[in-house]
Amino acid sequence: AVILKGIRKGRFTITPGWEITLLSVLHSLTGPLLFWYIDRLTRKAAFVERKRMLSSRTVTRNDKSKIL
Repeated sequence: AVILKGIRKGRFTITPGWEITLLSVLHSLTGPLLFWYIDRLTRKAAFVERKRMLSSRTVTRNDKSKIL
């Protein structure tokens, strides 16, 4: 029913529900913000993982193979 109604009105995009309609209208604003947030989380997780990996290493004078 929603698709036929959109076709009759000559709509370019047909979006069922107000949530998807809002997302289609605001995608140019929400996309960059969402990407920034996800990139920030990824950098933080990578930093924590690297810190964990570095702190778990124990290097002795005789074992140089563990040094990168």
